Amino acid sequence: MLDTPRARTAQEMITAARQRFPTICAFGILPYRIATRQDRLSFARQGFFGSTISQPIDADEVESAMLFLSMLTATKTGRVDSYLLKHASESWCQRRGEAVRYISNGAMITAAVALGLVTEACGPAWADNPNVLIGVSERSVRRIMMVDAVERRYRLRQADPWTQTTQICAD
Repeated sequence: MLDTPRARTAQEMITAARQRFPTICAFGILPYRIATRQDRLSFARQGFFGSTISQPIDADEVESAMLFLSMLTATKTGRVDSYLLKHASESWCQRRGEAVRYISNGAMITAAVALGLVTEACGPAWADNPNVLIGVSERSVRRIMMVDAVERRYRLRQADPWTQTTQICAD
């Protein structure tokens, strides 16, 4: 990674996320669920899940995820799954013409931690789940997803002359 102010800031965000989730990687939190924080650290130090944990979190993805999350309303508890937010932010980035069109689950979790949003493990303690619940309003996420759907439908109608012809005939 380059030694620029932006790269240092991204690395600081990833470090903060690692303090909350010691084995976070691009795929999410791994090993998915081991009983205690001490056990997770022990497994990580012993090299278990090493190749998976080594999947790096991209700084550009984190920045795009932070832009997306900053538009949402924060809540006091974890409400929305990080994986759903990952896909919603990818659609949002594509609609805006952002250079980053893929956002990893780990980048989404890192962005949430960096913004100080509530992050809670997703599912019961025995479940193997790499996702977390992030403290944002479901309503604000639905609003953005609805705008994406409406704009996508509009673009399809503009691009497809057959749809326009069938609309005229139906009237």
